[in-house]
Amino acid sequence: MAKGAAPGQFWNVNLPAPPLDGLPDSLGDEPEIVFCEGCTQPLPVEFAVDEGGFRYVGAYDTRLRDPGRDVDVCLSGRISAVSIRLW
Repeated sequence: MAKGAAPGQFWNVNLPAPPLDGLPDSLGDEPEIVFCEGCTQPLPVEFAVDEGGFRYVGAYDTRLRDPGRDVDVCLSGRISAVSIRLW
């Protein structure tokens, strides 16, 4: 919040999943917040059909990622924050 946002700008924040065993991970109880650029690699998605209708299916953990960018940061257990400018 201290960084604020200019008109036409917002922050996209990605939170890492907590450890599956419920214990703190190697990065500690409070993940680091990393201000970085967005990933340029697309998320391959497919449609799935079930009793609820259509939905997107994507495998985030196997997604290609740019080193040091938001997807890599988040999947490494840290919080990524990317500035998005609309105009």
